[in-house]
Amino acid sequence: MKVCIDPGHGMSNRTLNVFDSGATHPEGATLHREADIALKYGLTLKDTFRAKGVSVFMTRDDSTDHAPVGKRARAAENDHCEAFISLHLNDFDDDSANGAEVLYRDNGDLALARKIQSAMIAITGLTDRGVKHRPDLAVLKFNGTAVLIELGFIANDTDRSKLLEPQTRSALCEAIARTAMTHMGWAIPAIGAPAVIAGAAAMADPAMAGDEGNENDVTAAGAQSFSLDDPLIQGDLPLTPHNLSNTFGPMALAPGFNLTAFEALVHSWGLRYFSPAELLYLGASHYAAGACNGLNTMPPQGRWNRMKLTAQMADEIRHRFGHPIKILSAYRSPAYNGCISGASGSYHVQFNALDLANQGGSVANMLAIARSVRAGNPAFSGGIGSYNSFVHVDTRGANTDW
Repeated sequence: MKVCIDPGHGMSNRTLNVFDSGATHPEGATLHREADIALKYGLTLKDTFRAKGVSVFMTRDDSTDHAPVGKRARAAENDHCEAFISLHLNDFDDDSANGAEVLYRDNGDLALARKIQSAMIAITGLTDRGVKHRPDLAVLKFNGTAVLIELGFIANDTDRSKLLEPQTRSALCEAIARTAMTHMGWAIPAIGAPAVIAGAAAMADPAMAGDEGNENDVTAAGAQSFSLDDPLIQGDLPLTPHNLSNTFGPMALAPGFNLTAFEALVHSWGLRYFSPAELLYLGASHYAAGACNGLNTMPPQGRWNRMKLTAQMADEIRHRFGHPIKILSAYRSPAYNGCISGASGSYHVQFNALDLANQGGSVANMLAIARSVRAGNPAFSGGIGSYNSFVHVDTRGANTDW
């Protein structure tokens, strides 16, 4: 497994011994240069791939490396790379131009381009400019899998600000690496534990119903989890930042997030078994050391009510199941969902999905009960997914199973 990472522009890109900055944009005393931003992303992507056991060849590691544009693809071939990923930023005379896109050479690379594009948009929320066929580009004349990623527009304030965020860079590089590895058929090591999720083929295709990512591998193995006997989970303590941190781990609430209002709303749903705190568990990979640490957030208030039917469905499943059930995943921010390789259209991002792990009984029995609960109430129409150690439920309005 070996990939070439090509941070665009740089020294001798077009003219020997002349630094090519690529597109530039002044912001106060700072001059943003495409070559510098692309290099930051390239170095982060290098570390991300290497952490997953993939060898990496860099066309340039700094601003002094000589990297003629016409020789980059050949250099990657000579170093026996199997895939080539070039990183750039877009530019246009009108600063309102915005969005991300992926360029590809031929139809053999179209699927990868689409997958990377979908993952980028899910994480950044930037305008989706789609994928474009560009067989004329020198760096895409690589004899193998090759794509050129236009991360966003350097002169657009929204695009540039988003791309300069370290957490965005980390999440994007994680998603690009995972997407490329899945496409290439390279095994992705689980985060802190052996993989336990079935249905990887469905998970790799955003159009499929599968929603899941590696956070559940960690939780199912018992790491970075919480006890159902905890006083906050039992409803014996008020929902406060201090109590949440004591139960789940360090967390920072966004300014304006109203825990009291959230707690009151959830109590109004009439749940018998699940507490408001359980619906705010941010996922194992948010709390564990690794690339996704700290990436998740509390659900936006405008989405709180989307959880009502799903929570009520889960509550009825718990009632019929007769054993404790633990919530592994509720809300996922776009950045966190992309980092753990969740589907781009995940209903977790909408705060309308729950992953439920049985603490007694069997997954098969819980799955059968989930389907029975859905069949008995049209309001619970939605997706049900079966995995080795948990069941996914959502109330998307149309029934689908995987």
